[in-house]
Amino acid sequence: MFHGEAVSWLKQLLFITTIIISGCGTDSSSPQEPENDPPEPEGFVDVTFLGNHGVMLDDGENKVMIDGMHNGGDSVGLWSAISPAQCVLLQAADAPFDNIDVTMVTHNLSDHYNVGIIGHYLFNSPETQMLAPSGVRDSIATFGDYASISDQVVMTVNPAVNGRSQATINGLSIDVLNMQHFNENCTDCGRNYAYMLTLGELKILHLGDADMLDSDNINNFDLAAEDIDILFLATPYPEFVTAAQRDVLNSWINPGQIVAMHLNIAQQSDIISNISNVYPEATILTTPMSVIRFEAKDFVN
Repeated sequence: MFHGEAVSWLKQLLFITTIIISGCGTDSSSPQEPENDPPEPEGFVDVTFLGNHGVMLDDGENKVMIDGMHNGGDSVGLWSAISPAQCVLLQAADAPFDNIDVTMVTHNLSDHYNVGIIGHYLFNSPETQMLAPSGVRDSIATFGDYASISDQVVMTVNPAVNGRSQATINGLSIDVLNMQHFNENCTDCGRNYAYMLTLGELKILHLGDADMLDSDNINNFDLAAEDIDILFLATPYPEFVTAAQRDVLNSWINPGQIVAMHLNIAQQSDIISNISNVYPEATILTTPMSVIRFEAKDFVN
């Protein structure tokens, strides 16, 4: 190689080296930390169906029951219920019905609660508290050994008509909504309490037998802003499952998941058919003691 050619070659090598060192032609910005996605929710709720409009909800830490302490009501064969053997376990507060933090009743009709069952349960589970409208509380006061359970009956939660109260009971924060029952002519019903609470990172609303089509009954509650994950919905008769009700439900609550319950046994097939058409994504509960798990990760937007 000639001397001139060697010098030229060395200049080119130095130039290339300078480019590499200086970072020319490459991204010289500081390296970016990878973005960390928010952790996936790990919560869950196990829903045990207790017949008619009753459920037991368990997230592994807390356990509640809503409209679950009944035997099907006074009209035999009209509404589903747990078996007599299971009812014995319930009254004794034995597994799987043990360690209930709060038992709630939505309104004063026999297909939603039974005085004897609640009375015996509270007697056998002294840590359990009961939340219910005044008419239900008055009935529970007729239990033979009421004096031994009276301090378990919450007397201080009394939301005004079309109003809302918040209570913390056994560590659980519960919103109580005082609503009109769908049967305005039912003088025995009293008021209907809907219950809203969070379990397993999931916000849950049990409406009881609230009138869904009366605007005066529902406009007082801004539930669309609550981000309800699971809604327990009464579908007692075929005529209660309509497009009009669906439209109100979607605009008023817009829940992540509908759980349809409270199906009249004689009309069950027609009700299920209507639910499948109107709420095709709904979960339908018909078999007492069936268990469904809802996981919080499935409700992430």
